[in-house]
Amino acid sequence: MPRRASPKSFAPTCLGALSQCGSDNADYLRLLQQNEPRNTYVPFGWGFTIYRAAFGLGSDERFATALRRLDSWVRFVVLSGRFSLLKFGLEYDLLGGLDPDPSELLAERLWNEVVEDYPDKDKNRSGGEDGDEDFTPVGKAFIRWGDDLGVTLDERNARYQNCLIIDDAALDSILDGLPEEVPEVKPRLVTGQELRDLVKIKFRGAWVWVLDRGTVQAREAGVRRAPEDVRPPWIRIRIGDLPMLWFELLRGHIHECWWHVCLEDEVKWDRVFWWSDHAKMMNEIRRASRAEMEASNGQSTG
Repeated sequence: MPRRASPKSFAPTCLGALSQCGSDNADYLRLLQQNEPRNTYVPFGWGFTIYRAAFGLGSDERFATALRRLDSWVRFVVLSGRFSLLKFGLEYDLLGGLDPDPSELLAERLWNEVVEDYPDKDKNRSGGEDGDEDFTPVGKAFIRWGDDLGVTLDERNARYQNCLIIDDAALDSILDGLPEEVPEVKPRLVTGQELRDLVKIKFRGAWVWVLDRGTVQAREAGVRRAPEDVRPPWIRIRIGDLPMLWFELLRGHIHECWWHVCLEDEVKWDRVFWWSDHAKMMNEIRRASRAEMEASNGQSTG
């Protein structure tokens, strides 16, 4: 199969002082450089394929706005990685005035491919509160997209293994949860309201769907890869977790088994799932807590 031409490529980075820098963003930039053979479709870049699954009246402008905000805020999450260590109640600069700034270089290398036209796109079922969404058409299109690239689909490259989906529910989440204006990137008081508001936006607010290629393929083949492999192939992911998914998977710190990253919702635990690198541990804690509460309620009514 002929290899599809890369739609975007970035120049390699001269690592220089970055080779000794200990920040996550500097490490992520080194990963892009060192793992270029895993990333042959968009060399030295990172990002996702985003599928549109919202096609109602007036959705064209809303979808375009959502893409713009998503791009701006994901870049903001990356740029904010410059300030993460704490000193005297303040975040402070991890990178010590490095030139070039690895946070800026990493943010510049974000590139998402958007797919709006694919077979049976009108047969997607948008996500509701009952966890009855169905994005099978997206899953099939994403598998075909990867197969048609003509490159090795490395299992640690999130561009090949995970795509994002924006349906009506995700569209509302982005437009309601992400302000049009992105704040200034600067150190903030750890106990300050401004920082708390930003944490809420990045990690508790806006979300999109993330789909796992391997799980879709297994379901299409009628295969369950383990007793725990009962999670849907598509789950919600917070905007602030998107860089972590991409780079920590490449780093080898994210479990490659899908059921290990599907976090049960605190309320709708049996129907709604969120992406989390700590899902397995958190699910065990939440199940134990629910069992304890059920036992306590049973004793009080007995």
